[in-house]
Amino acid sequence: MLQRVIGFAVAAALIFGCAKEQKTAPVAATTPQGLLEQAALQTKARNYEAATTTLEQLLKLEPKHRIGLLLLGQVTMNQATVLARGGETQAARDWYLKSAQYMKELRSDYPDLSEEEASLLQRALYNEARAEALAGHPDKAIAALADAIKSGYDDLEQLGKEADLKSLRSLSEFQKLLQDKSAKMSHEAREHAQQLLAENKPFPFDFSLTTLDGKPISKKDFAGKVLIVDFWGTWCPPCRMEIPHFEDLLKKYREAGLAVVGINYEQPSKEPTAAMVQNFLREHHVTYPCALGDEKTSAQVPKLKGFPTTLFLDRAGTVRLKLEAYHPLSELSGIVSVLLDEKAPATQ
Repeated sequence: MLQRVIGFAVAAALIFGCAKEQKTAPVAATTPQGLLEQAALQTKARNYEAATTTLEQLLKLEPKHRIGLLLLGQVTMNQATVLARGGETQAARDWYLKSAQYMKELRSDYPDLSEEEASLLQRALYNEARAEALAGHPDKAIAALADAIKSGYDDLEQLGKEADLKSLRSLSEFQKLLQDKSAKMSHEAREHAQQLLAENKPFPFDFSLTTLDGKPISKKDFAGKVLIVDFWGTWCPPCRMEIPHFEDLLKKYREAGLAVVGINYEQPSKEPTAAMVQNFLREHHVTYPCALGDEKTSAQVPKLKGFPTTLFLDRAGTVRLKLEAYHPLSELSGIVSVLLDEKAPATQ
């Protein structure tokens, strides 16, 4: 997602930069380049309605202007958001629909969308579904959602809690969309997990620590289980983002044999205390055991470069995969489900 945002920012920066450089010799606002520059300045001033008018003039000159269509998709969405925040629901709906229309035109003219174009298309179609649902058009809303999902939209959690889509949740068509997408994502996540596990070189790992409430904890306590060991710190934003995923995994897979252990490492300048970390865990409703890490434990992890670093141990206690940085719940779930499907080792 970050790459998509960066890609769009780069495209916009090029336009803004060009407009800035042309101050001494402005391009006529009747040419495509001049209209782009004018729209860029209007967008920078957050005058999205004027930027829309300017870009629509550009399309009269070049109906398939790729950057023009992309920017129209963005500025009309921005205008819709401004109106929605101001309580102008009907006006916002019209602008959301306009945004979706421009992005669909872009897709029609250029089927091989870039990453940033595809991302904006997904959001435009999702907003179209919201607008149609609020207007009492369930069939159109479902069609827009189906298009968004087909185009790559995959935030099922947001679909499940979006207030604007409340009227759709009881519909069988809506439920089928979610079920089908969830099944597809699960299948893709398992395939990706199998590939990662095949490419990774397993390594041994052991730990014997004390939990934050003073109880001994070691790898042998989890014999026969699939174990996630999370190296993390309270100071680390990606670590904090991933913690709820581990709780979700436990709710889903605990009975199947999953366990999670957190091993905490604070920054050198911050004296780690059990009380400090316990307060954090209590505030964030962490239910799995956590311990303060030591150098002996971290030294067993090859090329431990940052946090979070997540180890996935199979039922035999071998690390089958090491992941660095934040990863979405669907990816983590795919890895866990594959490891849980493996047969437990024979007991001696």
